Amino acid sequence: GKTLAYLIPLINRIIVNKTITKREDGTCILVICPTRELCVQAQKEATRCLKRCPFIIPGCLFGGEETNHEKSRLRKGTNLLFCTPGRVLYHL
Repeated sequence: GKTLAYLIPLINRIIVNKTITKREDGTCILVICPTRELCVQAQKEATRCLKRCPFIIPGCLFGGEETNHEKSRLRKGTNLLFCTPGRVLYHL
């Protein structure tokens, strides 16, 4: 319930304003979650909500994963990015 409370308005804003046209446009929305578990949960909910919007690509960054894999996913492009504070600081 809480995840959808902020996720649905974000997705609606992207769809209504048509701010994203393709994957290469980069990250449009950055959601910082305090824990790894919340990042994964939020990404799963976003993926479930975005089944009918294939042009919006969600992604997730959190500690404990190889940074090279994360860098390659960021280079491919994610429009909606969920991350923990430490990992986003590492990539910045």
